[in-house]
Amino acid sequence: MRLKLLVALVAGGMLPAVAAAQLAQVISHMSSGSITTPNAFQLATGKNSGRRGCTLQNTSGAAALLVFPGTVASATAAGSFSVPSGGAFYCGCAGTVLTDPIAVTSATGGATFVLNEY
Repeated sequence: MRLKLLVALVAGGMLPAVAAAQLAQVISHMSSGSITTPNAFQLATGKNSGRRGCTLQNTSGAAALLVFPGTVASATAAGSFSVPSGGAFYCGCAGTVLTDPIAVTSATGGATFVLNEY
């Protein structure tokens, strides 16, 4: 049923058809971490010039994470993205991907996150 609906939508011009050659296969790298020292930035992932995208999700109960695209040494709270519990930071948007290192911290020690990089 779903396949018939999808075929009908593509055939009717409601959804663009995507050629198989346009679909690139990528390998995903999952990792996780926790904040060891509150309010001290730590490296979530290093610089990666081959990165096509990434998602860093805040999996802690109630603590917000501060995410800084750049080196740990240059990371500041004022220049960071605040990611609430359950929220996510994406390093790709509109065809542009951040290849910088990504630093993270929280006011709460033990706050957790998962990272999917591809």
